[in-house]
Amino acid sequence: MRCGVCTYSVAVSLLWGSTAAVAQGAGRVVLGTVVDTAGKRPIESVEIAIDGAPRARSSKAGEFTLTKVGSGQHMISLRRIGYAPLVDTLRVQASDTIRVKYRMQSVGAPLPTVTVSTQGRFDVLFTSGFDERRNYGLGKFLTPDDWRGRHNATLADILSADVPAVYMTDGAAASRRGGISKSGPCYLSVWLDGVRSLPRRLDQISTADIAGIEVYRGPSEVPLQYGGTGAQCGVLLIWTGRR
Repeated sequence: MRCGVCTYSVAVSLLWGSTAAVAQGAGRVVLGTVVDTAGKRPIESVEIAIDGAPRARSSKAGEFTLTKVGSGQHMISLRRIGYAPLVDTLRVQASDTIRVKYRMQSVGAPLPTVTVSTQGRFDVLFTSGFDERRNYGLGKFLTPDDWRGRHNATLADILSADVPAVYMTDGAAASRRGGISKSGPCYLSVWLDGVRSLPRRLDQISTADIAGIEVYRGPSEVPLQYGGTGAQCGVLLIWTGRR
């Protein structure tokens, strides 16, 4: 007999639990609430992402709705400045409406270390939100300290050596996870100083000009402002502070 209400046990730190109520004709929808660890105060403006579906942000009541979620197993991530990031997996059936409730742990307002420098290019790491995103714990972050001593290393050399999920082809960064389709390699979406760029411009960027690099290896890691069309293979952010 088909159950009216099905409950899923999820072994995730800081997660209360996930319940799925089968609703005839409701479609593939995830309805959720985000609260603090005490379970009393709703958390607003949490960024919620699930692979293959439009993203959402929680309301003042801590509520969010994800629509157009395909059937099968999905990874869902929740991120907000001042809270530890949370990742969970959900299994969605063809006609399910999934109801979830998460609680996130406050880690206090992050206080990134900022080095006062006359070199303005390093200021961009603060003004662009680089340090805040690094505190989320998602993605790969590189600064000149990571390739110091590697004389004459190009951007392609650095990415190939430090980001195993990425490989270089024709001067562009491509995802190993995405593989190669009939249309060619699965290229990362490239942003230079916050502006969308061409994937094959990487060989034109000198490592001497780079203040920071961010690599997001799939849609579930990509920050909301850099997602959307073209980000399905991942995103590469390069900061020089020259714009």
